[in-house]
Amino acid sequence: MRLTTVILIASFLQVSASTFGQRINISRKNVPLESVLKEIRKQSGYDFYYDGKTISADQKINVSITNLDVDHAVKAVLNGLNLRYNIEGTTVSITRSEPSLLKRVLDRFSAIDVRGRVVDKSGKALPGANIIAYPGRNRTTPDANGVFFMAGIVETATLEISHVGYVTKRLKAKPDMEDIVLELNDSKLDEVQIIGYGTESRRLSVGSTFSVQADAIEKQPISNPLAALEGLVPGLNITPTSGAPGAGIKVQVRGQNSLSQIGFGQKPYDQPLFVIDGVPTAAQNVNINSLSSFGGGDGTLSFGGMSPFNNLNPSDIESITILKDISATAIYGTQGANGVILITTKKGKAGKTKLQATFNTAVNSASRKYELLNLDQYLAYRREALANDGVNLSTASPLAYPDLLLFDQDKSTDWVDYYLSRTARNTDAHVSLSGGSDRITFLISPGYNKSEYNFNGNFYDQRFTLHSNLNYASPDNRFTVDFGFDYSYERNNSAASPSLVSSILTPPNFPDLYTAEGKPNWNYKGYNTSQFVQYSAALKQPSLLNAYNLKNSLALGYRIVEGLKFNINLGYNRLLSNEDQQIPASTINPRNNPVSSASFTTNTFETINIEPQLNYQRNFGKGIFTALLGGTYKKNNVSRIQLNGTRFSDEALLGSIASAATIQATDSYNPYKYIGAFARLGYTYDSKYIVQVSGRRDGSSNFGVGRKYADFGAVGLGWIFSEERFFKFANEVISYGKLSGSYGTVGTDATSPYQYQQLFTTNTSMPDFQGVRPLYVQNLYNPDYGWDTKKSLNLGLDLGFFKERVLLNLTYYRDRTGNQLVNYSLPSQTGFSSVLSNFPAVVQNKGLEFNLTSKNITTQNFSWNTSFNISANRNKLIAFPGLAESAYAALYTIGESVNIEKGYRLKGVNSETGFFEFYKSDGSVTSDPVYGIPSEGGDLQTIANTAPKFIGGLGNTISYKRFSLYFHFQFQRKQQANYLRSLYANTRPGAMYNQPVEILDRWTKQGDVASIQKFTRGFNMPAYYFTMSSGAYSDGSYVRLRTAALSYTLPTGFSKKLGISDGKLYVNGQNLFLLTNYKVGDPELTDIFSFPIQRTINFGLTINL
Repeated sequence: MRLTTVILIASFLQVSASTFGQRINISRKNVPLESVLKEIRKQSGYDFYYDGKTISADQKINVSITNLDVDHAVKAVLNGLNLRYNIEGTTVSITRSEPSLLKRVLDRFSAIDVRGRVVDKSGKALPGANIIAYPGRNRTTPDANGVFFMAGIVETATLEISHVGYVTKRLKAKPDMEDIVLELNDSKLDEVQIIGYGTESRRLSVGSTFSVQADAIEKQPISNPLAALEGLVPGLNITPTSGAPGAGIKVQVRGQNSLSQIGFGQKPYDQPLFVIDGVPTAAQNVNINSLSSFGGGDGTLSFGGMSPFNNLNPSDIESITILKDISATAIYGTQGANGVILITTKKGKAGKTKLQATFNTAVNSASRKYELLNLDQYLAYRREALANDGVNLSTASPLAYPDLLLFDQDKSTDWVDYYLSRTARNTDAHVSLSGGSDRITFLISPGYNKSEYNFNGNFYDQRFTLHSNLNYASPDNRFTVDFGFDYSYERNNSAASPSLVSSILTPPNFPDLYTAEGKPNWNYKGYNTSQFVQYSAALKQPSLLNAYNLKNSLALGYRIVEGLKFNINLGYNRLLSNEDQQIPASTINPRNNPVSSASFTTNTFETINIEPQLNYQRNFGKGIFTALLGGTYKKNNVSRIQLNGTRFSDEALLGSIASAATIQATDSYNPYKYIGAFARLGYTYDSKYIVQVSGRRDGSSNFGVGRKYADFGAVGLGWIFSEERFFKFANEVISYGKLSGSYGTVGTDATSPYQYQQLFTTNTSMPDFQGVRPLYVQNLYNPDYGWDTKKSLNLGLDLGFFKERVLLNLTYYRDRTGNQLVNYSLPSQTGFSSVLSNFPAVVQNKGLEFNLTSKNITTQNFSWNTSFNISANRNKLIAFPGLAESAYAALYTIGESVNIEKGYRLKGVNSETGFFEFYKSDGSVTSDPVYGIPSEGGDLQTIANTAPKFIGGLGNTISYKRFSLYFHFQFQRKQQANYLRSLYANTRPGAMYNQPVEILDRWTKQGDVASIQKFTRGFNMPAYYFTMSSGAYSDGSYVRLRTAALSYTLPTGFSKKLGISDGKLYVNGQNLFLLTNYKVGDPELTDIFSFPIQRTINFGLTINL
């Protein structure tokens, strides 16, 4: 800022005296007044000062002056514009003319009444416009039809008509203004974005929000809309759990807030609230499968299975808005404590009925392939391992080491190629029909998508969607109806085994997997081949998931009086998934005396949401006051029924549970109710001072009597300092500047429903008692725990440079979540290990977010736009009384991130023994570390922090005539579990498994300095300890070309010959390029045996009729 000021002062002083006497020559038509004044300045050296309200950017004039001095030139330019000027030295000041007393009296007698209607270019009413009459500054707003009336307006007055997201217009007043058509503003600051229960522009926002529009989503060949957000939104971390079609995607906004409710095992992962067209999704972002499968991973985890958002067609989405700070999310209360993601689908628009059809097809392959040992390397690796173990192959049994003594030593199969080289194809097609009048609009959009697995088998994810909506307004626009209906069907066909990728480690000289008759080759010269043949046989164990998703939304509105409107939003969402998993006996080695089995699961997610609201808006002087008062009732039910059957009489009957000789049933039911009342008040004065206050009272069924309800609130302030008179000197460089801040509190009820009550469950492991299934107590009664509390601070700086060609946002935030819900340890005499309660532990997240957009070049035929964002979050546990004495000491450390991993600190490989060795907590070296915290004699230490240090993205859009090129790089800096962790946890390098070539950096003889211990075929403790050591983690940072898209718009003449309105050809790609030091596998996945991230090349066509 200081440098900018110096430059500006210097530029003001550098005025040549020779220019003062220069004559002015200008001849222009329909050009902005500001540009004419700049031209006079350029020719004369005079400086011009005026208020931004005095001369607008879109005020245009015709001018023709020749050989005039500055005084007469300015006078000619301002003639008839109700402006006056004053020249002092080389400075020209321009202000609005103040009418004389006589003129005011005459104007009173010549006053007129003005009527008109404000609409957009399609003829749709714009009731939110502001209309100001100059002189006098009388104000009004149109009604719901866009119609306005102003009485007693001076006949010579000028009307200024403005609306968020549109270009301001100035017109001479007359009795009948007819339709005033406003054009959309192409400034990012004036884009209308969806917020909680309303809309706002970025220009007047005090909350931290970010919107991704349809054009950014459509460029990406994805089937899950959450994948479209990766690298686009500062502060939003997107993590795929697998590259399989339909697999889950984790989402987190500004870090982890809650602690684990158990003292060991899986840590929680906070995710935001997801709302589609005002309806909270029933499944939120948890997996919709219960059974582990190849496509869905482990369905018992809270994520990692099949994604509920794969039921949503990305082509039906208009925008995705992320609400991050307390000011933006407070209106959602406890539901939005971890952020809110609002998904708005496309709606019909008034005008001629339009038909759009899009078809594309794509090919998939693994974005990063594995390079494993070739045959010679593998055989040498195995011989070395056996030599290290003292095995004499000359006297060993061939069945003990078949890869060296029994299998064909010249046969070589590339199992990566065998299992993962299948060319997978994606097919996507959708059609939309939309149109309507000013009062009724509609849209119908069916879609189809099929994504194949590039794995050896007929595996795929198939989806059918239907998106539709109908919008109605009464003739007087007092009553409105918005109805949305969405239905989708998804079919995911994969295999029952979640670990099929492990098949790539089959020894390269392993015999054929199938006999000449096409049956699994379970025996090769007396050797039991199940270890690897089972992978291939598992391809014949089908796992089928059918998901049915229904979403209805109904919004009714009635304008009671001008400025006051009643709305009620009704929403219903039901997602039902049926799983059918079959294990035929023929797919299991006969020597194990197998029996056929099958599992059938029905998972139901259901949400009812009711929200009545009162909205009020009124102009007060130079300001606009808004008020929102409403309530929320939400009921959510999640249930599961699972039937496991065994001993089927025939494999052909595996699809019928009634054919099983033995049936076992389990079920679960989790009801949840939520009620809240909320209010939001806002006042914007003179388009530069903004105040917003919100409050909420929430009630949750997760808490007992006396703890169910809690109050939360937030306040947000904004100051657009670029509108101040004192800042006008810098407006040519800094055209927009805003400071904003917010502070507030919110709570969460992040625990399972009704845990305050004593619950009972069945014990399936015990025999029935007198024909009755026994029950046992699941938890202790404890009605005393309640809401945890999150206190949030957010500070923002927004700057626009050079008439907003460059927009910059810098945000600082700090969130502290206390009164955490955790489990207290209990004495064993109670019969329970713990009880859930509040605890004065505090987790802090603070960070910086930076976002930049720029219009680098804009001409008639060429344009180049850039976007860049980067964000860094620092998570810390700042309080946990008694942590060292609790079970949580093995998970957390005060002063460190809650995302840390604890384990043993690796020293390296002992140069004498060839085995891994570790540092004890006192700094000494050992090969046998002790599990436990240092205060209890253990050696657990912090070994990694898996939270990203920073995330971000860089995108560019370059357009030339009918061509458009877009490319987007996404990057992260983080630590990640590495390939050695997967190998030592599953295969023991040295055993009969192939290995990545990186494993060759191992110890071979005394004195060697190596990163990997010597090969050995058997279990050894150093290798076991290694999986829990710092050596199992490494730098997982990467830069990835996430998206590249090239499109060509068909010429108008050619389109007409084809009988279409217009059309577009395009090719786009996803995950095209990766730059990383991460060895083996993909740095976005935590296990090398996960289904790989896919590289997609897509070709498509869009036509409009």
